[in-house]
Amino acid sequence: KKNVTNNNTDDENPAYSPSGTKIAYSGQDGNDWDIYTINPNGGSKKNVTNNNSTNDYQPDYAPGGTKIAYAGNDGNDWDIYTINPNGGSRKNVTNNNTDDFQPSYSPSGQKIAYVYDPGTGDTEIYYIKPDGGGRKSVTNNNTANLYPYWGCKGGCK
Repeated sequence: KKNVTNNNTDDENPAYSPSGTKIAYSGQDGNDWDIYTINPNGGSKKNVTNNNSTNDYQPDYAPGGTKIAYAGNDGNDWDIYTINPNGGSRKNVTNNNTDDFQPSYSPSGQKIAYVYDPGTGDTEIYYIKPDGGGRKSVTNNNTANLYPYWGCKGGCK
């Protein structure tokens, strides 16, 4: 085993890039949570979201590694965002007044599954296109549905 981040703050939710050359994770910098990337053998980390106004959590790479989806909280609610792995402008994908979290890219990269929580405790799984269109419910029941995951992310054989 290897301590990759090796610091005095909390680091959680690691996600390997499709190429296996980077790990995205949620890291606490003392002010809030941000999304970082780091090489699997450690070294210098890159602050991808780099802000002090939102908590950014639960990263997931798109197939091809061109985007990272994550849950961001601006103080009002959690939304799903996407961003380039090197940082820059983020895109608010869900952009609503409910809590949306635990994003998971589909193997094609054409959809992002996530947890939708209207505040009633009855969480459901939804998916949406990365541009924010085509939102659709996958589950609709009276139980808590969590941790969406698409099979075959590394390629079905």
